[in-house]
Amino acid sequence: MIIEQLKFRTLEHKDLKHAMGIDANAFSEPWSKALWEKELSRADRMYLGAFYEHQLVGFGGGLIIEKDFHITTMATQSNLRDR
Repeated sequence: MIIEQLKFRTLEHKDLKHAMGIDANAFSEPWSKALWEKELSRADRMYLGAFYEHQLVGFGGGLIIEKDFHITTMATQSNLRDR
């Protein structure tokens, strides 16, 4: 996989299952489904997914404060780390 083959878009509720799988694999204290749903519905949050052949392979997100964006989380599938 090369970077040019990745597609990026805002994460949606339909992406939750895959985002939660990546989250559980990447962090010792992954978010609950309820927390993910809350974060995706907040206007002051943004989460972008990286998709390879229509499959979520990573995500990054954070919060918007006025004109600034603060990255709070980033994760990829474990087999893609360090690439």
